[in-house]
Amino acid sequence: MAMLIAFAALVASGSMATAKNTDPPKPPPGPPIEFSPIAGATPPPELDAYAWIIADAQSGEILAAKGSRHRLPQASTTKALTALTVIPHLDPNSTYVGRKQDAKADGSQVGIQPGASYTVMDLLHGLMLPSGNDAASALANANGGWEKTIAEMNAEAAKLGANDTVIRNPSGLDSDGHVSTALDEVTIFRAGLQLPLFRQLVGTRTAQFPGEMPAPGKKRESFAIANQDRLLMNRYPGIIGGKTGYTTNAGRTFVGAAERNGHTLLISIMRTEQHLDEAGAKLLDWGFANLGRVNPLGTLPQPGQSADETAQVAKSAQSGTSAGVGTPDTNPATGTAADTQVLAASVTNQSTSTSDLPWLMYALVAFLAVLIVASILRARVLIRKGK
Repeated sequence: MAMLIAFAALVASGSMATAKNTDPPKPPPGPPIEFSPIAGATPPPELDAYAWIIADAQSGEILAAKGSRHRLPQASTTKALTALTVIPHLDPNSTYVGRKQDAKADGSQVGIQPGASYTVMDLLHGLMLPSGNDAASALANANGGWEKTIAEMNAEAAKLGANDTVIRNPSGLDSDGHVSTALDEVTIFRAGLQLPLFRQLVGTRTAQFPGEMPAPGKKRESFAIANQDRLLMNRYPGIIGGKTGYTTNAGRTFVGAAERNGHTLLISIMRTEQHLDEAGAKLLDWGFANLGRVNPLGTLPQPGQSADETAQVAKSAQSGTSAGVGTPDTNPATGTAADTQVLAASVTNQSTSTSDLPWLMYALVAFLAVLIVASILRARVLIRKGK
């Protein structure tokens, strides 16, 4: 018994030393990075994000991805779909009168006042630059109401093949079941760039927004609003523009595009605490440097087709050694269990580090020690009874 106790103590001390001296840092959250390199390729950056994707807008080819088919809260990147949905139906010069429902919108606001008049173009600027939830409400009402607009947004996503996107409100505020994926986000943004007004909006750095209605005979004042996309504001080389988002449950999110030498790259980043301009620049820099040096993982959905019909996995035989390619359930181009996996807003990072293992060892040692002591006591009782 004494030897067993000594052995347990030795294991415990050894595990403590191992944990202290060799425990590696925790890995980045979420699924593994997936890409299929050919000669001259460099690995994609290890962003501190649960999911991301980078794709070629012209060909639709997916260059690399990470958890791109996992459903996650998307926050205000929702507004890219809001704009894409309402732009074809609303005259930018038409007038809308603000409602109490708009002014009471939770979260970020551009400053819509009940009873004040705005053009649809004003509302679109308020939606896409400072990410006003009140502007999202107003545009939905201008389009015939929330219920109608939300139905149209879901229909638009389905038409584009963004089948993992579910919309519950026009702003992106946290709501049960309001989710999207990195793959869907770039699919939607790619379609948006086909609309000249959408492209203009995401590339607008500043605008003037109307203030309160003036007294009779007075001129209405306006105030400046600025785009929250720091890649755009800091003039990242080739930036077209994008849409940012943030809620407590979603973390920071981003979808956007940049163009260099005739190539347009689309990116989406979901659930990160990194600064979006830093993460976005790293991903875009990698993409432009590795064009033609990776086998595509698949292609983005085409309008009217599902992701599973158009996005086919690049076979490992294409590259001989398919470095960094993830397991099937996290592949951005396959219809696997990941397609139906909803990572609810309350879910936190579940990645495991080896730093958790020593505590398991401590628990095992404690259990063995208790078992040994109980065995000794039991043996002593039996011996006394025998006497």
